[in-house]
Amino acid sequence: MQRMTIHDTEITINGWQLWLPLENILDEFVDMIDQGEALAVNEDHSGDQKRTQAWIKLSYTAKDHQDPLQAFQQLVDIIHTRMPSQPQNNEQGLFDIVTDGNPDSLPPNSFTHRFLAQCSRLAFTNITPSLSIAQHQPFDLVSEQVEANKLYPLLLFSSTSFAYEESRRAP
Repeated sequence: MQRMTIHDTEITINGWQLWLPLENILDEFVDMIDQGEALAVNEDHSGDQKRTQAWIKLSYTAKDHQDPLQAFQQLVDIIHTRMPSQPQNNEQGLFDIVTDGNPDSLPPNSFTHRFLAQCSRLAFTNITPSLSIAQHQPFDLVSEQVEANKLYPLLLFSSTSFAYEESRRAP
């Protein structure tokens, strides 16, 4: 168990904390390296990641990126197959819809930018009757306020219903 300060002693020996075998902890570190979460770099590496000696920890891996892409693709495919008419050629890219045609609002190497740019094209904007792809960002900043490589909130789905609104059940 790792204690960051001597003041953590009471917390770590209170009987509620689990002690793990060292080999389990080391296995987790090896998994982080295998999955590309932690990378060994030389002195010439320059990046925004926090650096601990020769190691950097990435904010997301290729797997972290591919899993939501596949899930979103499945959602899009299911909606397309259930649409009463087949999608027309007026499909829009998710990136253009969500950023409202302002691609500079997202840092190019961010997870969000890469996710939106690689999502399949859509022939719809509504996911359910009260849930749609957000077309206007409530947190949108003026382009002069946008700082390079800084992450800002992004709304992907918006609802026309209030979160606390009661709904009647269908018979």
